[in-house]
Amino acid sequence: KSPIATTPESLAEGKQLFLNMCSHCHGKEGRADGAIVVAGKYPVPQYQSENIKNLPEGKIFFSITYGKNLMGPHASQLSKEERWKIVQFVQTLQKL
Repeated sequence: KSPIATTPESLAEGKQLFLNMCSHCHGKEGRADGAIVVAGKYPVPQYQSENIKNLPEGKIFFSITYGKNLMGPHASQLSKEERWKIVQFVQTLQKL
């Protein structure tokens, strides 16, 4: 479970971190349409797909921290708090 309360401020920071660190692959709304994917480099899942939209927050945090499939780990690039804020924002994208 996230140790950070979800607030408008934490979501705004999570969104900015996501746009800076994740959108180049995952797209601005998590639809797997970022510039890297559009260029044909790497496939990524859509956050709204059946197998992704119900992922628990801990699983998302784990994937950001340690990487998954072609996505490398981001623990050295993002603090623990920043990763949890990204998780909060990703959860809003899962509901689109």
